[in-house]
Amino acid sequence: MLQKILNYFKATHSNNDDASSKQLPPFFEQGKQYQIVSEFNDFDGTCHKAGTILEYVDYKVYPYDKGLTLLFKRDQQDYVIRLALNSRNVEAIIQQNLTQYIAPIKANPAEVNS
Repeated sequence: MLQKILNYFKATHSNNDDASSKQLPPFFEQGKQYQIVSEFNDFDGTCHKAGTILEYVDYKVYPYDKGLTLLFKRDQQDYVIRLALNSRNVEAIIQQNLTQYIAPIKANPAEVNS
């Protein structure tokens, strides 16, 4: 998954990392809510617990380090998930299968129709 993001980043961004031309990864939408569905530890060793609800804000890709930082809000506070593509680390498995760990929250049909 992270390699796909890095490839996407390289294909759609110039070297100057102009924020105005930055496009979102296709699997996260700004302002949309997501839930951690499987507990995991990120690159920093931070435990992200299942059931945590987050609002997606942005991302940063660090191609040189093969790193990805996902930026969210949780209860109006910044919430950061840092990942690095490194086959020696457990988080490499997580980032390659990110959608199995963080999933969009489906809208309640009753709320959509009201």
